[in-house]
Amino acid sequence: MQTQFQPTLLFEPVHSIEELNTRFWKWLESDYHQREHSALQGESPAGRFGRLGASLRLLDKHAPLERWFGMELTRRVRKDATFSLGGRFWEVPTHLRGQIITVYFDPIAYTRVEIAIRGNIVGQARPCNKHRNAQLGPGNDYEHDAF
Repeated sequence: MQTQFQPTLLFEPVHSIEELNTRFWKWLESDYHQREHSALQGESPAGRFGRLGASLRLLDKHAPLERWFGMELTRRVRKDATFSLGGRFWEVPTHLRGQIITVYFDPIAYTRVEIAIRGNIVGQARPCNKHRNAQLGPGNDYEHDAF
């Protein structure tokens, strides 16, 4: 796009976002998708799609897209029922102390940090409240709050 489409804008500038979108889609469909690509072994994107498009599978409308487009890391839960992620500590239920967990998260916003054990989602981590975490002990667990 940068080396093929953008230079055309120097010779024929656009005056609105609608005009830019129209010209871009026209270029994409009539030029880019029709041209042979070395990354596709000399096949065009339109040709490849035409040949293999019938074998594409559609996603279930309830598919967990946020997990598929997020990140996944493995962490060990510390003795204080926390783990480190993104430069901060996150709390999990105390029964997970010492266990290896898989963490699924959005690496930009950290809005949803899910934890799993052996592939099974067991809940969400939450940002560590250091004062509350320091008081956790037998009979003083917050597992029944948000997990």
